[in-house]
Amino acid sequence: MSNTIFFKITITFSCIFSFISWFNFYLNGILLWIPTGVSLLIILLCIFKGPYFVNKLFFIPGLNFSPSKILLRISAFIYFFSSMHGMIFTLWHVPINDKSVMAFPIIIMACIFSGAILSLIQVTRI
Repeated sequence: MSNTIFFKITITFSCIFSFISWFNFYLNGILLWIPTGVSLLIILLCIFKGPYFVNKLFFIPGLNFSPSKILLRISAFIYFFSSMHGMIFTLWHVPINDKSVMAFPIIIMACIFSGAILSLIQVTRI
């Protein structure tokens, strides 16, 4: 996991946007708030404890595959889309008439968020 200031700022903003998305789903009664909330909790565990902790937490001995790695990848996928939904939801409420000027910044932020989330769940063996 990277410890640069850019990484920490990016992960903080993606957490805020993902929380906005989760809260929006919850208030509107959309059942997507359940997987969004679970993935937000798993990613927060990754942020504060690291991906090794999450792998050990969900490890099931005796299996040929690692369900913790699959769970971590699915959580990162859901987390990415919930943070993008939260960002678009937030930008949609900005009081400007022409919403098309936000397309290019949204694409740039999607690339930045995806890079930060992929580096967050990356488990390297030393």
